[in-house]
Order: sequence, then C-alpha cells, then structure tokens
Amino acid sequence: MPAQLAATGIIQLDTPALLLDRATMDRNIARMRDKVASLGVALPPHIKVDAIALRPAPAHPSHG
Repeated sequence: MPAQLAATGIIQLDTPALLLDRATMDRNIARMRDKVASLGVALPPHIKVDAIALRPAPAHPSHG
C-alpha cells in the first residue's frame, strides 16, 4: 500500500465513497465556465442525483 494513501487515512474509508480533488474540480468548473462564455451560451446550474443516493445508507454490520 502506498504510504501516501495510509497518511491521508483513505484506507479507512467505508466503501463505496466519493472522493473529489477540490483543485481539479474547481479548475474544470472554471474551464467549462470560460468555454461556454466564449461561445456566448448559457450553462444553467444543475445537479443530477441517482435515486439510490437519496436513500439513507444501511447500517454497517459492525455499527450495530
């Protein structure tokens, strides 16, 4: 196991887990914003959520 993963605590996450690189996400958002602005089009804000994501997570067996 890479030491970097152990140092970040990533190996202790329950799975599945969503991990985001904030700097990369912000950079991609800025690139998309700049691109659509240069084309003169609007990019309305939106979010897509799978119905399963709206359900509460089942209790983990080790948590009772």
